[in-house]
Amino acid sequence: MGFNAVLFAYGQTGSGKTFSIIGNQQQTEIGMLPHMLRSALDRPGISRVSLSAVEAFGQIVTRIEFFDLLDQRNQNSDWSKKIGSTTINIDKLNQTVIQNPEDVYSIVQNVRQASHIAPTGKNPDSSRGNVVFFVSITTSSQNQQSPWIASEVMEIVHSAMTLLIQLTRKHYSAEDGKQDASTHCCRNYKSFQRTA
Repeated sequence: MGFNAVLFAYGQTGSGKTFSIIGNQQQTEIGMLPHMLRSALDRPGISRVSLSAVEAFGQIVTRIEFFDLLDQRNQNSDWSKKIGSTTINIDKLNQTVIQNPEDVYSIVQNVRQASHIAPTGKNPDSSRGNVVFFVSITTSSQNQQSPWIASEVMEIVHSAMTLLIQLTRKHYSAEDGKQDASTHCCRNYKSFQRTA
């Protein structure tokens, strides 16, 4: 069994969450996610690297929807055409298997562009939802059971999941009794763990 990991990026608009995880569009600065994917592809023994992504987005906390960012229907900048759901099954998310290190950044940027993005006073390209990137890495090796019998070779497969979570801060009026949307998503994080 591999080692699972979770990384959170949280902060106010313009603090560098997207920049830290993804990098910039000009590719002059590469974020942690592309670095991690490229590094995994370069390591011997790793047989499969795949990426899935889901965004939790809602204008109000009582109506948060989940958007599969690798669903072709969500590869659209028009928010009204994106397809979301109030429930999600992690096992049914679309995923892409990454085979070429040169494709990593374009794949990551396509996922990013499928999320809800809008300009703010501090950031012209600001993420409006909470995004979870699921990176699945599989390694395989052969373990010869007996030094005398060459046919007794068993393949050992280890899998690990790394989650990179980008939380936006959405503020709601305390008088209205509404909570921060990212707080709501964190409290429901156990549902990710149950289905992942």
